[in-house]
Amino acid sequence: LGYNRPTNPRLADRNDIYAAPEAYSESNTTHKSVPMLLSPVNATDFNTDIYQVKSLITAFKEAGFSTAFLSNQRYNRSFIDFFAEESDTCVFIKELDDNATSLSRNSRPDSDLLPWLDKILAQEALKQLIVLHTYGSHFNYLDRYAKNDELFTPCDYTEATKSNRDKLINAYDNTIVATDRLLTDCISRLDSIDGAFAGLLYTSDHGEDIFDNGSGRFLHASPRPTLYQVHVPMIAWLSAGYQESYPDIVAAVGRNISCLISTSRSFCPSAFEMAGIKVSGNAMTDTAASIFSDHYEPREQLYLTDHNTPVTLKSIL
Repeated sequence: LGYNRPTNPRLADRNDIYAAPEAYSESNTTHKSVPMLLSPVNATDFNTDIYQVKSLITAFKEAGFSTAFLSNQRYNRSFIDFFAEESDTCVFIKELDDNATSLSRNSRPDSDLLPWLDKILAQEALKQLIVLHTYGSHFNYLDRYAKNDELFTPCDYTEATKSNRDKLINAYDNTIVATDRLLTDCISRLDSIDGAFAGLLYTSDHGEDIFDNGSGRFLHASPRPTLYQVHVPMIAWLSAGYQESYPDIVAAVGRNISCLISTSRSFCPSAFEMAGIKVSGNAMTDTAASIFSDHYEPREQLYLTDHNTPVTLKSIL
């Protein structure tokens, strides 16, 4: 997507990845953004509807799917936990480390989710939804990747300061290399299932400031976001069998992926359209928000404030 470093060499080497250059989250905080990804709510109705909705997991279950939620984060008493527990199988792998120190639990790589993914796939359910909730690129970046993904050096910072920005950027970019490996490993597993109509939809809940543009901003979740905190990746992959059977969906995502996309608005409807699920009575039926729809319509980018009020993103940047 134009970055001047090869942070995703494995995905870039494939010719079946749809990657969005202009995807934005409607929140820069995990506890709001992830529930919006997993449910029909977005910035326009978060304040009124988040307390009464169920997630896409329940809708998949009602459509006959076996469901699993696998997380490399911890319980945080938010809607994330509530939605996760709607699944048939719910595993927070860091909560399994009873004898581990807090430090070692925090340093668990996202690749530790793969054995659990393998267990679910081995059950060979006819219809299966698996949600992977990764730890991604959260600080401390040095804890997010293994030595074999350390492509950019030096990255041996000892503290997060503006003077260490080059090292922080190197370490952060290494976390993206690790995510590239994880997503490719997931795709390889799905691709190896003979005759499967399979797909992968990925996005991030928020972005990150690393003293960008000479500023003193670091991390995310500030009351007033920067563009760096809400500009996020979004990619889609569809198996060969899926593409052959549903050429209209393939053509639609090929057109729509380069448009302006609100991940908070689009993730849920896109997941449903990709799975062929119809849901009535709420925003999940909004085909204008699905990147797989012939009727996709971009919407002016919104942001959910600390007071749960939707505002246009351009009005606060």
